[in-house]
Amino acid sequence: DFPAENEKLFFGADLAIQNIYFQNKSYKKYVCALTLFQSIINGRFFVDIVRENKVYQQILLNMIHNFQFKYGGDDQQQLQASSSASRYHYDIPEYIQDLFEYFYLNQHYVWIIQSQLQYLDVALRKYFEPYRRRRRRQSLLE
Repeated sequence: DFPAENEKLFFGADLAIQNIYFQNKSYKKYVCALTLFQSIINGRFFVDIVRENKVYQQILLNMIHNFQFKYGGDDQQQLQASSSASRYHYDIPEYIQDLFEYFYLNQHYVWIIQSQLQYLDVALRKYFEPYRRRRRRQSLLE
């Protein structure tokens, strides 16, 4: 109806957000970190995301630390012992942190492909492994 229209029809496709632009700034690395988190807990293969850029794992780890800093955890001594976990990471944009927290708090189930965890850095992997009583570790899955 309008000469400037450029409509497209997508059928049977998996669509995903690749980037967010706000005030001419790209938030792609944060979107990729959120995509990595979603892939881990939704039982998807994610090795391709991890191989693309190791920064995504560090960003995700910082978002997890921010979440624990804000909401606390069962093992506060472990959090305080880790210098990066005992402080809030202000380099994560507030909007992105809010997206992570909303997604985490509203997740009703978790499906993890255990064999994929080997591709994560050890510091990040521990949050997705099942809790073991003999080791004092805070898992996101509890």
